[in-house]
Amino acid sequence: MIEFIIAYDERDLELGTYFQKCRDELHTLIQNLPNFSHTANDVPANRCNMAYLEINLGKLRDMPFIIAAYTHGNSKQLVVNGTRFIDTDEDNSYFQNSFFYTNSCSSGIKLGPNLIDNNCSAFIGFDSDVDALLGDYYEDLSIKCDNYGITAFLSQEITAIQAYDQMRDNYTNEIQKLQNSMDILRAGILINARESLVFHGNKELTKTDLEISEISEEE
Repeated sequence: MIEFIIAYDERDLELGTYFQKCRDELHTLIQNLPNFSHTANDVPANRCNMAYLEINLGKLRDMPFIIAAYTHGNSKQLVVNGTRFIDTDEDNSYFQNSFFYTNSCSSGIKLGPNLIDNNCSAFIGFDSDVDALLGDYYEDLSIKCDNYGITAFLSQEITAIQAYDQMRDNYTNEIQKLQNSMDILRAGILINARESLVFHGNKELTKTDLEISEISEEE
């Protein structure tokens, strides 16, 4: 079984719907994977705070898990409603043995390396500000790009770095389609995202490394 923590800021005035859809797509994926045992723990906006996260991550101490975070961010923090809830200045040992996956802006600069220093297994995120494509088809395209790495990792027998490489390749393919249709502005947004994508940690991490036999019920 693989344990998931999925944090998302569905209340954000600008991107709340987008973050919610990113979460929904990941939920759909893990529910539909054949022969895939998992537990998914939602952390919506009202629970995106350090106290709540520490209580729930404390239950997973020393166990591997996947955390996906769809929120705003900066170089040191993930931020919900203007409040930090994961921060380089806090105790991030709770993330040891985890695969940390996020579409938050710039968190790959300092937060990603800090998590690895605290024995997080792997981190995929961005090291600069990135923009989402919004509106109809383009929003779905943007969500697919954001989730491509975790989708590849879970649906194939590959390593974390191979999932990262496939994510970059998918950006390149979608950029080429937009350029061919002369949609230069949107192509530029995806180029920036592709070039901002970063990987930290164990390149050889696989799904098998994240499997656990059971979750302790002790508080």
